Amino acid sequence: MNAMDRESINKLEDIFRKHLNHTKPEKGENLESVTLFKEIEEILCRAVCEWTEVPLAESEISKRTEQLSNMIDGSGGTGPRYHKGSKST
Repeated sequence: MNAMDRESINKLEDIFRKHLNHTKPEKGENLESVTLFKEIEEILCRAVCEWTEVPLAESEISKRTEQLSNMIDGSGGTGPRYHKGSKST
């Protein structure tokens, strides 16, 4: 719970904004559409890993984003949804 004090939350907000503002423009330049939810998942993954000082190699981003997303989504589910989230590691 030490990570949940105002100073720490402000740091997370700053890191999130940094990653949001520095997303790679080339990802969306040649696309007809962008799935905002998927893009935000990756930005959140990058921000949270930096905030918690968890090393995140560029080659791991897709896998780690999917794992974190499944854990969050699965925590509120039952059956297959829960199982998918609990087996994300």
